[in-house]
Amino acid sequence: MARILVVDDDKAQTMSLAFALAGQGHTIEMATSALDAVADGLGFLPDFVDTNCLLCPSFDGIRLATALRSATPTTHAFLVMSLFSTDLRQSAFDDRLFGLLE
Repeated sequence: MARILVVDDDKAQTMSLAFALAGQGHTIEMATSALDAVADGLGFLPDFVDTNCLLCPSFDGIRLATALRSATPTTHAFLVMSLFSTDLRQSAFDDRLFGLLE
């Protein structure tokens, strides 16, 4: 099974997804801020990161995925975007992220 880092600033959302993925046998690490996610991710070395695009104004999910992939190039990222943004979508595709859900 996969090692998955679940990141969302909404703690209930983070826990809900983490619980569902753990129930499928995956090893899960959770973070509710970009700073925690980078620290946790560098120690956890996830196979997969699930995050939203807008974690905080200065650090979006794309920057998070890029930072983690610099340490573990095989890490895939899935980004969730609740507000449509052509720039964020293009950045996700330019950085070859695994998936984008709008």
